[in-house]
Amino acid sequence: MDLKKLDDIKINFIIGPGRSGTTLLSVMLNEYPNCISAPEIHHFIFFYKKYHRISFVTDELVKDVKEFINQFYSLKKNPLFGTFNSFIIDKLKMGESINYSQLTKLIYLGLYGEKGITSEINFIIDKNPFYTLQIDKITEVFPQAKFIALIRDYRGYALSINESVNPLLKKKSIYYHALVWNMYLEIILKAKTKLERKLSEGTITKNERSLLKEIKSSLVEAPIDYEGPERMEPGIERKITSKQTPFNQNPALPQDGDKDYIEVISSKRFKDSVDKVRRYLGDTTAIQGNNPMMGLMSTVMNGLQRIVQVESQNKEYLERLAVNLVVKELGIPEGSLQFDAQLVHGPMAAAQGMQTEPQQPSDE
Repeated sequence: MDLKKLDDIKINFIIGPGRSGTTLLSVMLNEYPNCISAPEIHHFIFFYKKYHRISFVTDELVKDVKEFINQFYSLKKNPLFGTFNSFIIDKLKMGESINYSQLTKLIYLGLYGEKGITSEINFIIDKNPFYTLQIDKITEVFPQAKFIALIRDYRGYALSINESVNPLLKKKSIYYHALVWNMYLEIILKAKTKLERKLSEGTITKNERSLLKEIKSSLVEAPIDYEGPERMEPGIERKITSKQTPFNQNPALPQDGDKDYIEVISSKRFKDSVDKVRRYLGDTTAIQGNNPMMGLMSTVMNGLQRIVQVESQNKEYLERLAVNLVVKELGIPEGSLQFDAQLVHGPMAAAQGMQTEPQQPSDE
């Protein structure tokens, strides 16, 4: 096989957190006769450390690739893959010139049976959420590669995780999955930061300007850098900054201090909640300490007590206002229906409003 022909095959990547539609998009793209769309093979990062500067074929390289393929097929069951085209590897000549880009593409083609060896293939697409964390390495090897970043609404992401048939996912807490979502999003938005820097420096191209505009209009979620008095529980903070997380042993994670993980423990949603409480209640108390959620709940409860006080002081006025509002909104003719409204205060407990049986109105 002429390895130089591999240089003509374009390669792009589908990235973003899992459970976001990446698999569906990958399957759809694989239907094109000139495209193979690979779901989570991992070989790019698996061989990167040892072979990313490779320049010629060696016996050790051929042995390593065959061993990887054997393990891959023993663990991965996917209808998209055909029988591995082992002759692609067997025909490599010792000492033959090869670079890491060509090696990576060769393995992609080998996984797709007869489709992978046709001359029609001019696109390879790899769908892999973990490659979100390896964009720098990918662009080093494939400088012309493009990325399709899929970001699902965080609520849909969490719900999908809860409904997953994967028992390992269900054992994780919602907080854990929130960290994952936030981490992926922060990495994807690096591209936005770089483009904004180019814009401020006046070095941005026309295409980059269009891309920045598209990112700003379609990507409305955002993680935040740590700032202000709101802090997570110190134990959690220490574990994350020292990378004592379930991700620590995954080979796809950057192991070279790529980014301080303190940035992913501050959720934009939490910060927004704090800001709203302060704005509506006029409370500037710092939310911090070993249990920041308790501090936030305390602030909310103080606000509720103030609301009850205002309601008690204006009880008759609020009851008349409620009656007038119903009459006006429903268009009830004057004198045709007599009713009143009563402002009732119940206990402010955590379970308030969660009764299984609603309170029945009286016959009066």
